[in-house]
Amino acid sequence: MKIKFLAFFSLMFVLLFSCSKSETQDLTPEGNDNGAEIEQPEEVNGIINYFTANIGQEKNTELFDDYLIIHDSNGKLIDFKPFEKGESIKFSADSDSITDKFTVTYLFTPTQDNPLSFFIQSYGNIKKGSVWDINQNFINQYSGVYPETGNFTVNISGNNERPENIFLTNGSKENKIYSLPSTTETQDWSALINVGIEESRKDYVITTLNSTDFSRYYILENVSNNSNYQLDYNDFLSFDSYIDFSTPNIGSTRVILKGYKNEDNPLVDGYVLYNITGSGFGSISNTESLKLGYLNDYFTGYTFQASYSYMGYIYNKSYFGSSLPSNYRVPEKPVVNLENSSIKNFKIDLDIDYIRTVSLWEGGEKPVGSPTKTTLWYVYASHNEFPNIGEIPEELLQKYPNLESQELDYLNTTFMLDSNTHDEFIQKSFVTSGTEITPENIESITIYR
Repeated sequence: MKIKFLAFFSLMFVLLFSCSKSETQDLTPEGNDNGAEIEQPEEVNGIINYFTANIGQEKNTELFDDYLIIHDSNGKLIDFKPFEKGESIKFSADSDSITDKFTVTYLFTPTQDNPLSFFIQSYGNIKKGSVWDINQNFINQYSGVYPETGNFTVNISGNNERPENIFLTNGSKENKIYSLPSTTETQDWSALINVGIEESRKDYVITTLNSTDFSRYYILENVSNNSNYQLDYNDFLSFDSYIDFSTPNIGSTRVILKGYKNEDNPLVDGYVLYNITGSGFGSISNTESLKLGYLNDYFTGYTFQASYSYMGYIYNKSYFGSSLPSNYRVPEKPVVNLENSSIKNFKIDLDIDYIRTVSLWEGGEKPVGSPTKTTLWYVYASHNEFPNIGEIPEELLQKYPNLESQELDYLNTTFMLDSNTHDEFIQKSFVTSGTEITPENIESITIYR
C-alpha cells in the first residue's frame, strides 16, 4: 500500500511540475531562453542582489510556513529567508562569494505547533541575477459551466458481437463507463444507460471496445429531455483511424483518449472516448494489444495518456495534438545504473537517452501507535548535472525538530524522455504573469529502488 501511495503521490507531483507554464505546485519563476528572467546584478560597494523572489498577493502563506534556501554550486549554504504574500525578497551578498549558478530550495510545512510533514523542492543550475514570481497556481477546471437540465436513457442492443466496455461522453463532466458482464456464450445482449443532459453539451459520443475487434462509435446529436434512445449495435460505425496500442505482456496498464473542440481546455475538458485499465472498473480483458479508434475531423485535437507499471517500473506518456500515431508500444524497462543513492552524492544513469530528472527522497519516523513524521525532498536536475545538495539551516532544524534532513531514504527517479530541457522547465515553470496551465507533450519513466 505504501508503494502504491508514494507512486501515485510522486507521479502527480512530477506531472504537475511537467506542464508548461506552471510545472510546480506552488512556485512559478520569470522566464527567458536561459531559464528565468536574468537581471544584470548591480554591484554597490561590492554587494550584489543575486536572486529576487516576488511573492504574489494570491499566494496562500497563511496555512504554511514558507522558506527559500540558497546554496552555491558547491553545496555551501549562502542564505535563507521566510516569506509572506505581497513581499519582494532580495538575496544579496559579496559579488565574489556567489558562484555563477546556485541551487534554490523551497521548503514548506503546515503552520502549526511542531508540524509533522515537510515538503522540499530543490532546483539546480539557477543563474545569478534570476528573478522569480511566486504565485498560487490554478487550472480552469472547465472551459464553461454546463448545468444539468434533464436526463435521458440509451438502450443499446445486439446479438452475437458483444463489446466489453461502452463509453458515453459529452465532453464535460458527463463521462460514463458501462462494463458488460463477460461471457463466452453467443447470445442477445442489451445495455441500459441513464444520462444527465447538460446545457450547451447536447451531443454525445458513444464508443465501444472489446479485446478482439476494432472499436466502434455512434454519435447522438441534440438529445432531448426524458427521451429514450433505442440503438442497434449493428448501426455503430467504424472509426476513421485507429491506434494499434500494445504493452509488455505483464503489468498494469491504463489508457485514456479524449477528443476536444475549440472551446475546450485540453487539460481538463474533452470527450473521453476510452478510459481503460488492466483491471477493475472500466477494464478490458486484454490490454496487451488494443485497437483505439478516433475521428479525423470531428474534434480539433486529441489528448492521449498512457501509463504502465510493473515491478518498480512506471511509464507515462501524455500527448496533446491534432494527429495521433498509427501504432504505439510501451517500451520495456531500461537498464538502470544506480551508483550512489545518497541525496548528497547521488549518481544514477540509464542505457537510453533522457533530458532531465526528478528524484525523490523520504525521511521521518513511523512509530506504531503514534503520528507519522514525514519529510519528502524532490530534486530537479538536468541530464548528468545533479546539484550539490547542501545542509538545511540549523535555525530551521531547531525550530522544526521533526524535520528530517540526514536519514533520507531514496525512493525513485523520474527520467523525462520527452519534455522541456531543465532550463526550459525553469523558464516555463516560473512565469511573471498569468497562471493558466498549457499542455505539454511528455514521456517519462519512473524507476523505484
